[in-house]
Amino acid sequence: MDKLCNIKNIYMIGIGGASMSALAIALKNFGYTVVGSDRAKGEYTDLLQKNNIEIYYTQNFEKIAECDCVVYNAAIAANHAEYLYAKSNLIPLIPRAEILQCLINQFKNSIAVAGCHGKSSTSAMITHMLQACTHNASMHIGAKDKVYNNFYFGGKEFFVTEACEYKQNFLALYPDVAVILNTDNDHMECYTNTESLQKSYMQFAKQAKYVIVYDKDILRESLMPDYTFGFSDSADICAKNIYTKGGKSSFKLVVQGEEIGRVHLKVYGKFAIQHALATFAVAKLYNLNMQTAINAVENFTGIARRMEVLQADKCVQVIADYAHHPTEVMASIQTVKKIAKGRLHILFQPHTYSRTIYFFDEFVKILGQEEHVVLFKTFSARERYRKKGSAKTLANFLKTIQKDVLYIETERQLVEYYKNTIEKGDTLLCLGAGNIYMLVQNMLRKIQKSSKDKKQNKTSK
Repeated sequence: MDKLCNIKNIYMIGIGGASMSALAIALKNFGYTVVGSDRAKGEYTDLLQKNNIEIYYTQNFEKIAECDCVVYNAAIAANHAEYLYAKSNLIPLIPRAEILQCLINQFKNSIAVAGCHGKSSTSAMITHMLQACTHNASMHIGAKDKVYNNFYFGGKEFFVTEACEYKQNFLALYPDVAVILNTDNDHMECYTNTESLQKSYMQFAKQAKYVIVYDKDILRESLMPDYTFGFSDSADICAKNIYTKGGKSSFKLVVQGEEIGRVHLKVYGKFAIQHALATFAVAKLYNLNMQTAINAVENFTGIARRMEVLQADKCVQVIADYAHHPTEVMASIQTVKKIAKGRLHILFQPHTYSRTIYFFDEFVKILGQEEHVVLFKTFSARERYRKKGSAKTLANFLKTIQKDVLYIETERQLVEYYKNTIEKGDTLLCLGAGNIYMLVQNMLRKIQKSSKDKKQNKTSK
């Protein structure tokens, strides 16, 4: 596997991350012995354990010494103890993105999906389509597909993965097909300005044999696409006569001027239409059966944390979405408003201080228009505390516009607040890419238990 030639044992720093855990499972699937460390248990450590991959929650220099190389992701700091140990002991250090390219090289056709939003959902949808059409497709994503999890091996004809722009990670990739959903600003702490981000997207496109781009993206012409997708007649793959009911859409699929048929999606939101169109563009590029592709897209039920209904009983509806960029947050709120029948409660956990600072005005504009807003303590990820970009600072500013805003920073406070605030028929929308997903799941269990205990006490009296 290129850089992994003569390597058997691999140690991965930050192995419990969404993408890193998928990569670990993929490497094990190709015959490597994989172990690794992470700060704490998370939603992906269970997947690693099911695949018999050892995880250490403390630094393990002895284990590193037994391995042939150390793989790390771009979020690992240069002063990380395990990183420094490997470096000082001349153990090869390989970035995650370069290992991903090694994986890409094992497949006949590779598709890498880039863009500020929608990478995971689109990658998963493309995989379902390819598997339906060819029965020979594999996938690596930074999320949990409801059928395939975050890694799936279904053959070596096609391989689908995400291409992340964080610290120019996607420039380590040379896919056959680059699908570029959007080139919106994000991870701007890694770029000097918008122009430098755009140059990176253009370089990524140059590294692919074929390019598929959203028709109205600002870089459409510069990216020189082979196919475009969108909502206008100028797009090669186009959605017409869009009809939305209950947050889910149907549309007429038009491919290079030819009406193919009507598509009915099971996933929520307008973004889902764009994901579907990008998927059909891949099908067109590879000359696959379009009706089979449509059937696969219509049967796609989404991935975890993307407009996922966590609770849908008669009392309270709870929906979780990964939205952490202003464009995503606005789209999620707009979609859920079409579903919610009672009051809409919004719980938002900002993701990183730098993103909150950069998009502060946008977050204020969006959340300042809503009622029943709760901001949970910022998920810092790889960053140190910065007051200016904290959830508390954002909440305090929002209170000057909309008094119905609350800041919460502990799970206990979260449980107590919603236990006493949410009423029958209400909808709770939980937004964020951090640990808010698990916190809300825990909260729901505790509230349900408290409700059962109250009923039992009444019965016993």
